[in-house]
Amino acid sequence: MGLYKEAWAKHLRGPFFSTRTFLRHAIDFSEYIYYNKVHVPNGSVTTTIYKNLKNLPAQVEQVTDEDLEFNLNNFKMAPVTIEFNDAAQLSYNKRESVIGRNKELLYQTAAMDIAASWVAGVDKPYKKEGTVKSWVKAVAKQFAKELVPAVDRYIMLSADSYYDLLDSFTDQEQFAFSQTANAAEGILGKYYGFTIVDEHLLPEGTEMLAWQKQCVGTAFGKVLMHGEADSASYYGGIFSGEMNAGGVGIRTDKKGLFCVNKSGEKAKFPEEVKTFKNAKGKTGKEEKTSTETDTTQGDGSTPSPGAGGL
Repeated sequence: MGLYKEAWAKHLRGPFFSTRTFLRHAIDFSEYIYYNKVHVPNGSVTTTIYKNLKNLPAQVEQVTDEDLEFNLNNFKMAPVTIEFNDAAQLSYNKRESVIGRNKELLYQTAAMDIAASWVAGVDKPYKKEGTVKSWVKAVAKQFAKELVPAVDRYIMLSADSYYDLLDSFTDQEQFAFSQTANAAEGILGKYYGFTIVDEHLLPEGTEMLAWQKQCVGTAFGKVLMHGEADSASYYGGIFSGEMNAGGVGIRTDKKGLFCVNKSGEKAKFPEEVKTFKNAKGKTGKEEKTSTETDTTQGDGSTPSPGAGGL
């Protein structure tokens, strides 16, 4: 009996497309993956708008395309041993009992990496001063000045900052906030026109990240599963999984992104070397990300262009 790779891959990929994840509040560029890189043709240069133009012909302006490119990182789940049988592989509950915690760790690691990429796209972070309410007002004011669309605005807070915000609410504000909550969609509530998401996956030192949906992007490759049904060394089956994922701030003018951190200084992009923790909390082996030149898949083969890589 072999490994039902499709069932396991779908299981691992599930959290990335849940109705609760903050990642769905971004533009998905997965269709533009070429090997481990995303390349999006983007003719975003603005032109002149004339009011009551009288002198014709109008001057022709040359528009230069500015392509959007960003690398994906590779995330590997450490191999685990399982008892291979049809019931275990075909039952969602049985699969969840085997890799449920590892599935969440894979999602949390990749999602936090994407959030860190968005944070790194903020040129001038807001230093952690004042109240959380003052931060929200500051980003609302900044987005208004930048003419960022008033819809699809989101905020992620650190756990401490979220509860600080709750403590600062008046009874009336608390009631209004709770009335806009939606647990099924991962929404804690709405404040100043921003939807507060029910996740706290910010990089260390960052207290708040705010964004507008059209200003950030994500991309997710296929999940690759590897395994053998009967290993003599492990007295049973063994398998592992991996996927490529990444994110980026879209706009070249850096508008539509805002963050608050302790230093007030621009954050660096996430490290090129990742560590992971298994279900028991032990630190695993460091894995280099796929932002390097290696374009092979996890099984050593090279993906065909247009297939979306991993």
